[in-house]
Amino acid sequence: MVASAGIVENFPAFDYPTEKIRKLYDINVHGSFFCAREAAKWMVEKKVQGGSIVLVASMSANIVNIPQPQTPYNGSKAAVKHMAASLGVEWAPHNIRVNALSPGYMLTALTRAVMEKDQELKRKWESLTPMGRMGEPEDLKGAIIYLASDASKFTTGTELRVDGVSNSCLSGMK
Repeated sequence: MVASAGIVENFPAFDYPTEKIRKLYDINVHGSFFCAREAAKWMVEKKVQGGSIVLVASMSANIVNIPQPQTPYNGSKAAVKHMAASLGVEWAPHNIRVNALSPGYMLTALTRAVMEKDQELKRKWESLTPMGRMGEPEDLKGAIIYLASDASKFTTGTELRVDGVSNSCLSGMK
């Protein structure tokens, strides 16, 4: 099972509307938890051998994105990343693996719409990515196949980053 729903909005922390934060956490954190829990219950009930759950976090679980302010999003994705680690430990005795996939700047349909309106932000993000480009959703296929398949049958509670090495560079920026 892959839980990949997520939303982001950019407001300075002082101005972030409370209801928008609640909605973001309901989707990004609570949605991931409830999907994982129900999938795991089903796997246990059906005696699935070697179940796999992939929670989509973000490079934002590990770094502070710039230039856009998005503290609640970053916190929500850090929660998803840690949730995968915690559930990976808790459900290992049931032979259920739980891992996090953390994409970098990806050209999803939502991101493309934002980039069309703000080419400067696109250039900024590309300049912050050592590979010099944003990722395509297709760039995540191999990682998801690996985490969902028996190729990763001894991998649980971990995070796999697919970010064009953005994370390595952005984490050291001031």
